[in-house]
Amino acid sequence: MHSLIKLVVILLLGVAVMLAAATSRQRQAAEPDLLGLAATAGAPSDPVPTGYGPSTAGIPRLVAIGAGECIPCKAMAPIRADLRREYQGVLAVDFYDVWKKPAAARHFGTRVIPTLIFYDAAGRELGRREGYVAKAEILATWARWGVMLHPTAG
Repeated sequence: MHSLIKLVVILLLGVAVMLAAATSRQRQAAEPDLLGLAATAGAPSDPVPTGYGPSTAGIPRLVAIGAGECIPCKAMAPIRADLRREYQGVLAVDFYDVWKKPAAARHFGTRVIPTLIFYDAAGRELGRREGYVAKAEILATWARWGVMLHPTAG
């Protein structure tokens, strides 16, 4: 039963991403590319682009791509908030809503929501995780890549 529910959620998320992409293609002709994303969308190893969150030079960054009404994305909101609070100044945590900012989905090459993208302190992508990811798993993923995070707040 759990596998069936998981499959249904994944299928619904896929449909949501496809709808967001279709909507953004329709808007693309009408909206100018104010951030210049069409020209700057690059390989995953490229540094985090300007125009997407505050400057985080020198610290690792977790970019969460999702949507405000996506159930797994909503479930991860408290995790993102905890990480922001506990690792303030040590880890940057950003969230982009693909339904409000479809250019972000295109830029980051998002296939499924939620997607977490892990960047090192130099802004290079280390890897991605798709779907719901628990806080302990996020921290373990950083550790596997050799990024040791030490909480600054409790």
